[in-house]
Amino acid sequence: MAKKHRNQLVTTAFHYLVKSMPNDDPEEEAIEDGFTQDEFERVLALLRDTTQLDDNDAEIVQSIKDGTEMHRHTFSEPSPGVYFGEYEGAYYGQKLRNNVLGEIDPESLNLRTFYYLITRLRDGKILVGVTYHGQFGDYDGIRSYLSHHLRGNYRVASKTLKSIATEIGEGHPISLKLTYRKGSNRAERRPLFGSTGEIAIKRSDFGADFDERVVGASRQIRGTDEQRKRAIANMVRQGELMELDADEIVGCSAVIREHGRQRTVYFLGDNNFATKFYLGVDIGRHGEVDPDEMSSEMLRVMRERIIPLIDNAAEA
Repeated sequence: MAKKHRNQLVTTAFHYLVKSMPNDDPEEEAIEDGFTQDEFERVLALLRDTTQLDDNDAEIVQSIKDGTEMHRHTFSEPSPGVYFGEYEGAYYGQKLRNNVLGEIDPESLNLRTFYYLITRLRDGKILVGVTYHGQFGDYDGIRSYLSHHLRGNYRVASKTLKSIATEIGEGHPISLKLTYRKGSNRAERRPLFGSTGEIAIKRSDFGADFDERVVGASRQIRGTDEQRKRAIANMVRQGELMELDADEIVGCSAVIREHGRQRTVYFLGDNNFATKFYLGVDIGRHGEVDPDEMSSEMLRVMRERIIPLIDNAAEA
């Protein structure tokens, strides 16, 4: 019998690609810019080409491993300017044993089917959504493929889209962990036990409205690291627990309890995984899904959750 908890769960996560160029001032962040429509059309032309690759050819296999080639099986435009397709993610490099086939050569390709949604936003960001089937996914594969074919006199940077409020969901925060690094340029900033520290803030420390404060703050923690740090500093300041400037905050996470289990949600640092959103699709006995149903659900998540997330980050 299939393991239902692994086989019957499909989610999607979104990232976006931008051009990244060094800043003349090394103290400042890299300069980011979007892609032109012509550059976007360049990768669309490749995605449209669903000619079957000969993965018995050693050179093709190597190009898949290098991220310069990728199995592409379908391509459609479910909404104007938004494109959907099926691709295969390659797993290799680990010795396995199959009860039917025996030992699997670690250098051979084990291929799994996933789906993508791609569009170019008004500012030139290329938004890419991918599916995860149970514990399996392959954003790295499609990211490498797109980045290779978008390359120029700049670095192609992949940015993660996270929704802290979504990750908290129906859970209840029970503690908040804050890592900080105090500045030493002012006398009042000299900490007793060195320049760095970590504090665990529990509900009893913060007060009766701990849940409300943390969940409320999670809706404000968005945008760049600097914007997130300002929101976290404001939350801590309101709790009258510690006086911190935004630039002194290094990391922040919350322990969440939901349905008797605990998990960690990272507000800042330590975790660069994109937020996964559940897709309401029917899943067959062997994990198969209806592509039309999949594209409709990915479009729904993009419109209802991802675009507002990007717009809110731009306004933060």
